[in-house]
Amino acid sequence: MSALFLRFYQLGDINKPVFDEVYFPNFAYHYIQQESFFHSHPPLAKYVMMAGMHIYHMLPWVNEPTLGSVPFNELNPVSYRWVNALLGFLSCCLFALSAYRLKKSHLFSLLVFAFVSFDGALLVASRFGLSNVHILFWGALSLYLTLLTLQKNNGYLPLLLGCSLAAVISVKWSGLSYWAITMAVLVIVVLLKSIRFKFKRFTHNNWPTIDKKGLKILSAITLVPAILYYLIWIPDLQLNTKYDFTETHRQFFTYHKNRVSEDAHPYCSKWYSWPLMQRPISYHFEKIPATDNQPRCFKNVHSFGNPVLYWMASLAMLTMLIMTIKQIAYMVKNKTFNSNQFTLLFITGGYLASWLPWSLVSRCTFLYHYQSASVFSFIALAWLLTTLLQGSKTHKYAAYTCLVILICAFVYWLPFQLGLPLSVDGFYQRMWFKSWI
Repeated sequence: MSALFLRFYQLGDINKPVFDEVYFPNFAYHYIQQESFFHSHPPLAKYVMMAGMHIYHMLPWVNEPTLGSVPFNELNPVSYRWVNALLGFLSCCLFALSAYRLKKSHLFSLLVFAFVSFDGALLVASRFGLSNVHILFWGALSLYLTLLTLQKNNGYLPLLLGCSLAAVISVKWSGLSYWAITMAVLVIVVLLKSIRFKFKRFTHNNWPTIDKKGLKILSAITLVPAILYYLIWIPDLQLNTKYDFTETHRQFFTYHKNRVSEDAHPYCSKWYSWPLMQRPISYHFEKIPATDNQPRCFKNVHSFGNPVLYWMASLAMLTMLIMTIKQIAYMVKNKTFNSNQFTLLFITGGYLASWLPWSLVSRCTFLYHYQSASVFSFIALAWLLTTLLQGSKTHKYAAYTCLVILICAFVYWLPFQLGLPLSVDGFYQRMWFKSWI
């Protein structure tokens, strides 16, 4: 429950839009006011925020002006933040469920839930009206449905998987990474089955083969996302009539390619710096004057990942990548495929598919673009610590030491995520590097 509590704690304390809240929930409010606008991402996250505003104003204990009758800046920010807080918590649950499907280990699943729940950047993403957490939610659902589709003989699962993939792509185009992960996993399994690799130590036997079931799954994850993606655009295009579907996408592409330069924002960061969390993003900064009872304080909200978690997870991911390469060589030589190898391929493939495409982007990018990849690195760390905890006493002590350090780091930097006032000295003590400020 602490993961849920932290996402809803003082959700409206900062009573104004911060960072990109001037865009995403504001555009959602335009839908309510029936005012046309230009935006640069698909509309699904804005639809969900619009629904959140409607639900919030329907609550019996809410006494707010009629929705749509006041300017956006006068809205209670809880009205467009609470949905993200809920989706952030549900994302943690879905990633944990996917971990359990991978390894059938309660410990592994618990560690994944803990790391995703208490990472600072993911916590901040859940507490503000931005679109990043929507990618995580639909992406997590897609991963879970991918594993269920492989492991269960249920004709509805491929259709549900196609719907979830359509949803994640309809938040941002970067959601295509989840489609690539799903497609790669299914194609690899089908390919290995077709060339008669021996599948060993799999809990479930209903893995798709190169038959009607396999073709149905592949069709569902190509046709269903394409059709639903188009349908999701219909309400937006009925309001924003300046461009049709095709021209809207051309305008989007032009905007991202030409109008957002490489150094357009003070918090731009390079893709290769993200695993080290070199440049977090300040969402809100406020100076609180000194009083008779309290010295001068800073109230600050950073999209600030737990640095120790990022560093440990990056090392774990590097370790897993080396192991995966070795296992691929072993698979090819012996023509066998086991559940441990599948887990390695799933995690490393998901990480690389979510991270490496950003190396091709020349526009300004931010640390939050790494969030999907960071989750896979957290899963890699959970996998490594689970292995250590099941080993010798020395391995267990090493794992427990890592967990204690991670907990202490989470508590130490928590004021940056919740916007808790810090003394000036306390603020600068937590800014270990100039690039963090």
